[in-house]
Amino acid sequence: MHGSPLVFLSDQGGCFTSKLMQDICDLLKIRKVKTTAYHPQCNGMVKCFNQTLIAQLKKYTADHPDNWEHYLPYAVSAYNATPHTAMRHSPFSLLRGYEPCITFNYDCPRRLTLLLNYDAYQHILTQAQLKMHEKVKTNLDKSAAVSKEYFD
Repeated sequence: MHGSPLVFLSDQGGCFTSKLMQDICDLLKIRKVKTTAYHPQCNGMVKCFNQTLIAQLKKYTADHPDNWEHYLPYAVSAYNATPHTAMRHSPFSLLRGYEPCITFNYDCPRRLTLLLNYDAYQHILTQAQLKMHEKVKTNLDKSAAVSKEYFD
């Protein structure tokens, strides 16, 4: 996410329903939406991500559990750079159209924008994202079919 959100979806926890949170949302012109009680499906993706993030942080902080917040940016970066099983692409690449350049990855292409003008770069990036999104749709359809077969 970049910038302020337009909508903020939360459960009905006290920290999210407080006057302070409402005032912040009003100030930033963010529409506040609450999930319905006893309907965990609304938060399914968030709950799944939080489980993954907690598992990653436990690995990073096994020796120093009190300093977990220092490792948070690294855990989130690793999550965003890792291809997801169903989509077969990383969240970073789906957002930007190319894989992240990680410092220990020596094969990483460097600054394509230096070789191309803006219009050419934009065209290449747009085509790459369209192609990736088509593949992701196909991969998600296949994954859904496998899940349906498994649960039926």
